[in-house]
Amino acid sequence: MNFNDLEKTWDRQTVTGDSSPLAAALSRRLTSEVRHERRRVLGGIAVVTFALLVGWAVTIGFHFAGIAPIDRMGVVSLTVGSLIDAAFFVLAIRSARRIQAEVRASGGNLLDSVNASLRTIESRMHDTILITYGLPAVALISSLRFFARYLAGAMPRFGAVAGSLATFAFCGAVVAAMWWRYRRHLVPRRAELRELAASLAEPK
Repeated sequence: MNFNDLEKTWDRQTVTGDSSPLAAALSRRLTSEVRHERRRVLGGIAVVTFALLVGWAVTIGFHFAGIAPIDRMGVVSLTVGSLIDAAFFVLAIRSARRIQAEVRASGGNLLDSVNASLRTIESRMHDTILITYGLPAVALISSLRFFARYLAGAMPRFGAVAGSLATFAFCGAVVAAMWWRYRRHLVPRRAELRELAASLAEPK
């Protein structure tokens, strides 16, 4: 039986005790849903960490190999990029901690589990909106970094244009994917959980 079947069965039943097998199964599934969202956040942190380490390794390797020495503009560019990465890590770690708190909160009765899952979905919706507005700004700043290095003579014009286009394409793809998930999964899921929470809170 999948999660939707459990919820439909719960809506039709008249037994509401938290000790019932159906309530226990639904509570476990809700807790699993919250943990899944936390894994998504931790996965994002891991991917960005890997990309950051690879980027620094390549930059330092090119510098010592004499392929692309780090000049003053390069230091400024790397500093700006590192500040952007640091902002992402702060937001992602805060999100992971919020969701971990909801994992602990979902260990109570069924209504607690539903509310914890609802708060998690709403938190992810907030994060999605923040990233949707933040990534275009990040793409713009990255493009300005490319063109600043071009104007300083540290990068050819083709490299600046190609780098800017690639950055906007990547950020655009991420925004499109996150917005699709927001509309197709998070919004409907929030409505389902609100309805379920309301039905559980009603006196029987």
